Amino acid sequence: MRLRSAIAGAALIAGVGIAAAAPAQAAISQSQDGTTCVTDHRDTAAWTNCSGGSGTWKIYVECDWQADHTGDWHTGGGSDSYECWNEVLGANVRWR
Repeated sequence: MRLRSAIAGAALIAGVGIAAAAPAQAAISQSQDGTTCVTDHRDTAAWTNCSGGSGTWKIYVECDWQADHTGDWHTGGGSDSYECWNEVLGANVRWR
């Protein structure tokens, strides 16, 4: 955190503008074969909750500074989650 503050301070003194960080994504809903999954993420954690149907899905999490994560296959309702070391950049479900 101190490094970010120092960089922001130096940039401000130099007259360089710094854009604010983008807000976290809103929860997304995806459906296939009667299964609906709602996926969301905050900071280092991502999760999905699915209900109904016979859709086969797995969570996909894009992490900052590490390999992305692809979960195991699930059919129908259920949930899955993953925690990145640093930050979640995005998350969704992949369908079979």
